[in-house]
Amino acid sequence: MSTMSTQCPPPFHPAVWLRIATCVSHFGAKAGVPFDTQISSRYALQHFKAASTRYYVPNNGREGDLMIENWRGAFTDRILERGRNCWRNGQVAIKTANDTTCSATVAGTQVYRVSVPMSGALARATCTCPHFAKGNMCKHIAAVLYALEAGDSNETCVESPVQDTQDISSRANRENILDMMSEDDLRGFVRELMGEDERLERRVLSRMGVVDLKQAKSDLRKLTTDLMRTYEHSGMIDWRYSLDFENEYLAGVDDIVEPFRTTQDVDGLMELVVVRLMQLQRIRIDDSDGFFSTALYPVRDDMKKAFIWADVKQRRKMLQTLNSFLQKKPGTNRNDMYWFLEDCVQGFLLDAFPTDPELAQDVIAMADSRIAELPAQCNDRGYDRNGADRRQWKMGRLMALSSTDASFDELTEAADELLGEAKAVRVLSDALLREGRVDEALGMLRDNVDAFDERRRGDDRPPRVVDRLIELTEQYKPVAEREVLLTWLLQNPPGKCSAKDLETWYDALHGLTGEQSWSQTRGALMATMPAGAKQTCLAHEDSLDELYECIMADGGGDLWKYESLLSDRYPQAYLELYLDQARFELNNSRDRREYNRAARALKKVVAFEGGFEIAQAEAEAVVAANPRKTALADELRKVGFAV
Repeated sequence: MSTMSTQCPPPFHPAVWLRIATCVSHFGAKAGVPFDTQISSRYALQHFKAASTRYYVPNNGREGDLMIENWRGAFTDRILERGRNCWRNGQVAIKTANDTTCSATVAGTQVYRVSVPMSGALARATCTCPHFAKGNMCKHIAAVLYALEAGDSNETCVESPVQDTQDISSRANRENILDMMSEDDLRGFVRELMGEDERLERRVLSRMGVVDLKQAKSDLRKLTTDLMRTYEHSGMIDWRYSLDFENEYLAGVDDIVEPFRTTQDVDGLMELVVVRLMQLQRIRIDDSDGFFSTALYPVRDDMKKAFIWADVKQRRKMLQTLNSFLQKKPGTNRNDMYWFLEDCVQGFLLDAFPTDPELAQDVIAMADSRIAELPAQCNDRGYDRNGADRRQWKMGRLMALSSTDASFDELTEAADELLGEAKAVRVLSDALLREGRVDEALGMLRDNVDAFDERRRGDDRPPRVVDRLIELTEQYKPVAEREVLLTWLLQNPPGKCSAKDLETWYDALHGLTGEQSWSQTRGALMATMPAGAKQTCLAHEDSLDELYECIMADGGGDLWKYESLLSDRYPQAYLELYLDQARFELNNSRDRREYNRAARALKKVVAFEGGFEIAQAEAEAVVAANPRKTALADELRKVGFAV
């Protein structure tokens, strides 16, 4: 590697990267990914790029020198700055250094191990942090290189700034230094630092409660423009630089917006939200799905914070601002990302504002106007292009009407086509509860236990209908009726329930029934449960013999699902299962890759007692029946069969 040219070889063509990613997804161990990990092409690509850093390192849109003597060229300006700060803060501890390699630790959120070459190619540098694992040169490597450049050694570096005693000593030294400085010197020093570092200047102004909205809006526009100039080529930010662009963009936006979050400036925060939404429309980036989804998370969080901090007047202004944005024509980048912005803004508007009774009439009027603008537009297959948006606005109208304590009949009329959605069912059942009609509310929930929410976002997921049904039954009904409900749920599992749901209901029923009558209740339950739910509950309580019998009575198709539980107890059944799979692969393989897969499938039979003789006989029979498939015989010999 020491003879490596200063010119970096050109990166692979994207089509080649795609082929590589496909291979890595099958042979993940080549890039450090466990064999049993199911990974997407993008994830596999990141890991392969991490394993191939010696050939290509993203560098602010430039392909620079990768030799250790010119190490700064392998890092972005932001990473260099953060690495220099780590070194200056004493976070670097040089462990060993010789003519070839330097080993060190760098304290961050945890202590990371770093190794850098003392000469030759920088590509041999490694770090244990997540950022490096994604194929990026990290601040920890930069910090160690700064320390080496400055001549730091084991004695001069702080072992770990997170250790209590050294942290106390460090704080004491800082206090002594500050006491030695006069007020004028300190003012001048801070003024000088603020002039050199925009981030520090914003932090100081934020601490003092001083925010400049006009400057912040200008900084957001400038940030987007500068990053696009750095990373954009031929009108598009290439996939090779998309991760660097995303990291720098999000960090820069966070620095600019943070003072307005600290001071809880609702109006300023919302104006910056609109500026960010408009600036995002300018960005054309490969892998846009990943970037825009990530970029809109903090936008939505800022809208939530502003809504919480705002009074009624400010909320009304927010509502008008967001509705005005939705009515504007999208930018030229619609096909790539405009629907992300529309989904973010419209989803937040219809989730948050209908819950405020003071704004209910505003939301209802706005919803009526938007529904009228969204007539049915069906294509040749009968799909209504405006159907999803129209239902979303109708749901917002229903929620707003509910916040005014409208009657059940009024809400039922407004629900219209929404009765299949969980949110509408919850609204109507709550209206029945307000009117004291408990049995009708429980009946409605039970009849619509399979209703689902079309929009469920992360931690914002509302309670499911089935959860609401159990909660109200526990609140209003005696134990006997709760037992009846849990039994009914286990006998008729809702379509969206998981194995964890079934296990939870099973344990709850066991707890309510008691040990004395549990045996009888369990027997009656097992006799009436569907096969899938029964298998889940038997596996949960480790009734392995009953589980095996249940699987075999159902055709044996779920043996694979419970292999970890049953393979040691029923090895003969799994030997036959693996042998059937191997026979299928052997009889249906057509090329060398499929031959290799079939040979490896037959090799698994060897792990069972007496399996080698069976697998060897099967291999000989296949080769004898297919004498022209010499490649198949080669693959069988490679995995240890004598054919």
